[in-house]
Amino acid sequence: MKQAITKPNTYQNLRKVLQDLCKIFDSTYCQEVDEARGYPEHVQGLQRSF
Repeated sequence: MKQAITKPNTYQNLRKVLQDLCKIFDSTYCQEVDEARGYPEHVQGLQRSF
C-alpha cells in the first residue's frame, strides 16, 4: 500500500499556531502545573477547539 506524501506546506499553519502557543506556555509554566498536579490551560483550549 502506498502512502501519500504530504506537501511541505500542508501543516505550516498548524506548526505556526503550535509554536505561538508554546511561546505563551513556556517550560516554567508547564513545570509549575506539573508540580501542582494541574491540567494545563493550553491543553484545555486545544480540546475545546476540536
